Amino acid sequence: MTAGAQLRFAAMQAWPEGPRRLGTVLLDSEGRMTIEQAPPEHDGRLGQIIHTMNAAAVLHVQVPPAPGMSRYAIMSEKVPRTDPAFIQTLRNQLRLYYDVTLHPV
Repeated sequence: MTAGAQLRFAAMQAWPEGPRRLGTVLLDSEGRMTIEQAPPEHDGRLGQIIHTMNAAAVLHVQVPPAPGMSRYAIMSEKVPRTDPAFIQTLRNQLRLYYDVTLHPV
């Protein structure tokens, strides 16, 4: 994505009755999100998620233990906002920690 470009996504959250649309978000080239539109009942929740994710300078992803370490060791790698993999890592973490998926609109 080029600098200054923004992508538009529908933010969907898993619920027992089925997925709910929390709103529409814009994602810039640094992986920072802004709410474009959200119904009042979801605005606060979506805003909290975006505030938390935008505050992170790096994200951490779990990786296999290094050779020679216990197979039960927990290892992670940092993914800075400048890494081309950051946006996909952000989308993965939204799904993993918040049950939120971003769908292009």
